[in-house]
Amino acid sequence: GNFAFSNVVLIDNSNPAIEFTASLYPNPALEGEFSLQLVSGDEVSPISVRIFDTSGRFYHDVLYTPGDFYNDLKVIPQQEMPSGIYIVTVQQNEQRQNIRLIVR
Repeated sequence: GNFAFSNVVLIDNSNPAIEFTASLYPNPALEGEFSLQLVSGDEVSPISVRIFDTSGRFYHDVLYTPGDFYNDLKVIPQQEMPSGIYIVTVQQNEQRQNIRLIVR
């Protein structure tokens, strides 16, 4: 049979993207206060935490530096959060994660 070889392709894996994963607890939270645990991610880049309700109203928008915490960050919202469902957006560099938060 006939066969052909493809071109050789170089794959550079010297600077792989660092996976970013965050979780929060307790959930449901009382009065909107919760802790954010950074399970993995870049240890030197700042982390943005934004909280908004399902209608898009912002309750918290703060940029934290890694020196502010060590894998565990206590988040106290800048505004009172009534009972309901909220979206917590955690971003580091170009990676973003949305986590649903229930406030009792």
